[in-house]
Amino acid sequence: MRDPLTAEFLERGWAVLPASPATHAWAEVARGIAEERLEDPAHDTWYRHDRTWFAGVDVLPNDPDGALGPVALAGPALTVLGALGYPVTDWHAGQMSAVFPGYPGRDAEETDASAGFRRNRDAAHVDGLLPIGPNRRRMLREPHAFVLGIPLSPADKGASPLAVWDGSHRSIGAALCSALAPVAE
Repeated sequence: MRDPLTAEFLERGWAVLPASPATHAWAEVARGIAEERLEDPAHDTWYRHDRTWFAGVDVLPNDPDGALGPVALAGPALTVLGALGYPVTDWHAGQMSAVFPGYPGRDAEETDASAGFRRNRDAAHVDGLLPIGPNRRRMLREPHAFVLGIPLSPADKGASPLAVWDGSHRSIGAALCSALAPVAE
């Protein structure tokens, strides 16, 4: 018998986990680092859409076990992931995303279609499918077993800092299996 949080995750493909002091402590450290990264000119390349979005891929300096300095990554998420057999001691550097007043801004070279997609569809995409080459064909270059989203600041109801939907893991999984079947090992 699985615990209710793990069962919810398996059924829906996502779960909102309860707050925990351990996760909150990690998020407080991450927020301080995030604020530094937002101000650091070395990370200006991560600003998009007229500087209304910071898409900082791999900018959090966490250890392979997820820790930020002496503060461990811990809490209900790691319990659920561990129960499902996911490695919880082999994390790559964390991504942080931040939006600013005016989001969604628009880049000069952006088409109406791409701007509309971001605005109307929460820029829906599958992490790990990257636009490659001059035609920007999506290719699976960074497969993810899961995505763990930890908020670092409050967000109003209706905001979409991480957009997910029930059953998406099944529909996307089936589509990927079908698309990759001709090249499967």
